[in-house]
Amino acid sequence: MDRNKLRDFGVMVMTPEKAPVIFLTIANNAEKTIKRCIDSVLGQEYSNLIYYVCDNGSEDSTRRIIEGYATNDTRVVPVCFNDNGWRLIDLVSTILLEHEDGFFAVLDADDEYKPDFLTKMLSFMYENDLDLAACGSDSLDAVTSELISKKELGCDLVLAGRGFLDKFMIYRRYIHDFWGKVYTLPTLRKAYIEYKRSNAASPTIGRNFELFNYMALKSLKRAGVFGESLHKYYVSPSSQSSRFYPGQIEASVSVYHTAKEYLQSFGAVDKITQDYLYAIYLGHLYEVLTRLYKADLPVEEKLYYISQILDLQLTKEMLAHEADPQFINLGKRDEFLSGIDTWRNANKGRGV
Repeated sequence: MDRNKLRDFGVMVMTPEKAPVIFLTIANNAEKTIKRCIDSVLGQEYSNLIYYVCDNGSEDSTRRIIEGYATNDTRVVPVCFNDNGWRLIDLVSTILLEHEDGFFAVLDADDEYKPDFLTKMLSFMYENDLDLAACGSDSLDAVTSELISKKELGCDLVLAGRGFLDKFMIYRRYIHDFWGKVYTLPTLRKAYIEYKRSNAASPTIGRNFELFNYMALKSLKRAGVFGESLHKYYVSPSSQSSRFYPGQIEASVSVYHTAKEYLQSFGAVDKITQDYLYAIYLGHLYEVLTRLYKADLPVEEKLYYISQILDLQLTKEMLAHEADPQFINLGKRDEFLSGIDTWRNANKGRGV
């Protein structure tokens, strides 16, 4: 039954003006960017929000800045820790315990949302009865603020039933992280429970958010991608996401299997979609290797991780798979292998 018919029967229906949005930001040594981040949330056209801002063991003035905002705006709830631990998913749990209804959104401490982010996203969700919505994003140089790239669908996309499988290649690039999304709290709760049950949940795995979002999508009825870019992502080579962690190798495998299991819940995965899953996996391996080559690690340790990647059964399957030519990176698998050989030869004898 649609919302207008519910009103005809006298049923109270939550409208955007009455629905609270729970925001979360976790910051560590973010004194140079945290004001931009917080201002973009508090400056939303839609103002019914509660904003949890967590200082994660900062050694600069981040905590003082957060506490200053909390003093001047009752919507800001400061959360402070003395060490820089993995806390995002655990803080989601706390939020779910304290709030039953409404919506949830995340913003990184160095990014920002455009002022109409909530207005447009909530309207999109209400008009289409969505449990989760994602939007596009502008990637900006963190130093110059110049636009690097724009990820924008250009038209609205609504997903339901088998559409989650058939349109995967269209919407997948919008679901790999927490930011740029609005979740209903019931959807967030179901995904959190499934995520915690999953063996994929690990503080070191490196792609937890993409895994979480597959579980969210599997648990809901309708989702969508809003056609515009409403998020600004500032790209910095020194960010946490640019560093190598051993768990990133395991994460790449987990994302592949979780994505495939998610898609299979809607029907059989065809060859083109399978090609795409292998292409995503290879793209993840490229990222891992790029970070590994730059990491401050002994050469013998880097060689160990390279061998680990190549010995994985999934890597062997991907390299042997006959893929459709449209997947350009799969067409360059020889270059992937030759790049590894080039690095090995350039570092032969160093530190071993």
